[in-house]
Amino acid sequence: MTSPRKCALDIFHETLQKGSYPNLLYKERAAAYEERDRKLITLLISDSLSNLIHIDYILSKFIGGKKVKPIIRNILRMAVDQIKFLEFPHHAVINESVELCGLVGKPMLKGFVNGVLRNYVRNMEISYPKEKNLEYFSIINSKPMWLMELWNKDYGFENAVKYSKIRKSGTAIRFKHGENSEKWLKDKGYQFKKSELINGAYILESSYDIHNTSEYKKGFLSIQGIGSMAACEALDPRNGETVLDACSAPGGKTVFICEKMKKGKVIACDVFNGRINLVRQNVSRFGFSFVEYVIHDMSVKKESFINRFDKVLVDAPCSGLGELNSKPDIMLNKSIDGIYELSKLQYKILDRCAEYVKSGGILVYSTCTINKIENDNVIKKFLEKHEDFKLDSFKLTGGQAVESGMLQMTPDEYEGFFVARLKKQ
Repeated sequence: MTSPRKCALDIFHETLQKGSYPNLLYKERAAAYEERDRKLITLLISDSLSNLIHIDYILSKFIGGKKVKPIIRNILRMAVDQIKFLEFPHHAVINESVELCGLVGKPMLKGFVNGVLRNYVRNMEISYPKEKNLEYFSIINSKPMWLMELWNKDYGFENAVKYSKIRKSGTAIRFKHGENSEKWLKDKGYQFKKSELINGAYILESSYDIHNTSEYKKGFLSIQGIGSMAACEALDPRNGETVLDACSAPGGKTVFICEKMKKGKVIACDVFNGRINLVRQNVSRFGFSFVEYVIHDMSVKKESFINRFDKVLVDAPCSGLGELNSKPDIMLNKSIDGIYELSKLQYKILDRCAEYVKSGGILVYSTCTINKIENDNVIKKFLEKHEDFKLDSFKLTGGQAVESGMLQMTPDEYEGFFVARLKKQ
């Protein structure tokens, strides 16, 4: 078994070079390590990804335009993160980084890595743009310039800066039955806070390997984002209704819908068999028997669904910009052009699903992102075409009333998430 730092480097390198998902690589490669080492691996990967733009700005001052092999550049990136942001002892980081050169088959570059890092440690006072403008905060908070410009356009300079620097961590969970939930959390020694928006929901300081607890495996609790819970509460499924969860994977929403209904009919759809299997596995932990699983591309009309459902939830495929704090790799392959392309797909799915709602029924649209292209503008375009739909107010179980029918959650609250509730006349 390789050292924890070598494991972290391998995952970090494959994420950047191959577009791999770091969470999947972590599950595959880090399971055999002790808990302390697993935490270190997670920290090195997530922190280096979160600070990547800032790290590259620093490195540009010391390696300039030199052609550096990707694996060596990634060793340097992780080292700068440990020195600058994690504040690990400089000499230990340099020694470990030099050692990594040998472990990746590049012993001839030990001197180069050693020289760059020692030069950085001697000259840590880096010059930044003098004016504290979008470019400055793009570097400091490691967000791409196109995203800073988008947030500035949609929400103003102050909010753009605020959204770019928020880095809360934590895992949201929800208990199936509220009794003794806080006692269980305290008995486990978990650090947590109660959600102000959703009754029975809590935010843990970390995941605490919650997947491995018997309570999770038996369906005592769910891991689900607060925004996703809010979308289900906006839907407000009731006993005996017929409900469509249009983009259902990985299944947290389907489970919450079933819990609220007790009985009725839920159709869980997604585009691939693998994604539907995730939903099936999630639901099976809770023993619900009134869920039907359908593999279908929701941008394509399905005749058997027309006018069939009391309520439809469209948690649309999106850019995921609201989850950058917990999944920093999301922004690696995003662009403003990609955002516009996604909005076309989102509108197409929402437009299709409008046909599936009965008269008087409810259609909820949600995304885990922060921008008006994918959120407000999709709803505006939808309402211009569908005069038989109107925005409809809703209330969350924590007490917050959303009179406008649209809720934009931001990272300074929980995560970035958008919910709109529409009622068919």
